Amino acid sequence: MTDLLSTNVIILIILYQAVLNAEAALAKEKVFWMVGKHGNFSWPKRDLSVHIDGDIVLGALHMVHERSEDKICGPIMPQGGIQALETMLYTLDVINNDPNILPNIKLGILAKDDCDRDIYGLEQAVDFIRVNK
Repeated sequence: MTDLLSTNVIILIILYQAVLNAEAALAKEKVFWMVGKHGNFSWPKRDLSVHIDGDIVLGALHMVHERSEDKICGPIMPQGGIQALETMLYTLDVINNDPNILPNIKLGILAKDDCDRDIYGLEQAVDFIRVNK
């Protein structure tokens, strides 16, 4: 079971990174400017999220990618945010597959990446409100 779960998590991470790479290529035309006390900077609008439908959808904001000065996100942080995301996905899977925990209720998730940037994290958090209206 653990080997199958590890394989599934690795596949999910690869798919997640492929989606991010594809979105990065598409996002070159969409640039948003942010003005703050530390200067002005811009980054392309990218939806860095994992969404699993459910009767109840839990929101999560993780630091999956490192901060980067020249683009929205740096490389994936193997220690930290990605582990928290994997743990959340595993827990969700265990709960949804055990009929004794939440019978007749499927939990979902909307997990977003803040790329270790306060302003981008705030923007992602506001998206939770927009999605749930």
